[in-house]
Amino acid sequence: MQQTTMAHGYLCNKPALSAYVSQNLKENKNKTEDAVTYFDYALDSAELLKDGGFICEALMHLSISSFIQNNLAAASNYLERLAQAAAEYFEYDRKVPCLFMQGRVALQLGDYTKAEQLFQMAEAAAIYFPQWKPLCQIWYARTFALRGQTLKAQQMLTGH
Repeated sequence: MQQTTMAHGYLCNKPALSAYVSQNLKENKNKTEDAVTYFDYALDSAELLKDGGFICEALMHLSISSFIQNNLAAASNYLERLAQAAAEYFEYDRKVPCLFMQGRVALQLGDYTKAEQLFQMAEAAAIYFPQWKPLCQIWYARTFALRGQTLKAQQMLTGH
């Protein structure tokens, strides 16, 4: 079943919109500013429609686009808003990616303790979303490697 809504007078197919913009980001890394602007318009439309899934999707894309631009303050802000929206609209499938990206932002900022906690929380929440568990484990171990605790990181990755 296609998810289609009317936003600002335009008919929007949400999965197609997401796929198109994500592909556009991959092909034109230098045009992330355009993507941020586009996702910002999408967020405005989603908020007008009060569509929780669309709001969360737009916030996730905005956070990733900001992260790619190394605009970590904006990425962090969008992720905080995403966490709030996911709770408000019961979009529980957004929790793990949100925690994971918050961990990536913390890691990029050099806050290894916060990153470790966020990756650990993401891994724990991934019990319901097993496709995320390996990625969360790898980045959780990476926090130790970046602190110079390579033996601990290696043991985490090998299960010993």
